[in-house]
Amino acid sequence: MERRADFILIDDDPVNNMLSEIIIEEVFPDARIVAFTDPKAGLDHVLIQRNPKIEGKCILFLDLNMPIMSGWDFMDQFEKSEISTKHQLEIYILSSSVNPADLDRAKKNPFIRDFIEKPLTEEVVMDLVSR
Repeated sequence: MERRADFILIDDDPVNNMLSEIIIEEVFPDARIVAFTDPKAGLDHVLIQRNPKIEGKCILFLDLNMPIMSGWDFMDQFEKSEISTKHQLEIYILSSSVNPADLDRAKKNPFIRDFIEKPLTEEVVMDLVSR
């Protein structure tokens, strides 16, 4: 049985977004994927434009080190928001940072499911959707 999932990619590196899209499409050819290189636009999508009646999982991969708005700034704004769809998002940090402080902070945040080291792999995508 194939499971349906939607994905949001927020990373200022368009090459990483493209590679992540390719990996996701290998596992889920029919997945809906929205990618943002501007984290503010990604936040607007999550808080304003996203359809709250979407069925299935929505997995958000969030980079930490971005110049306009860091992943932590994104999370601060997300946590302060009063949207009713927070529970529909499964947020995963997808970062090349292996800073122990980032790992610890991610573990302590109730909205962050896990910390994944770049690059994204097919095995990781399959595992996340099957959880």
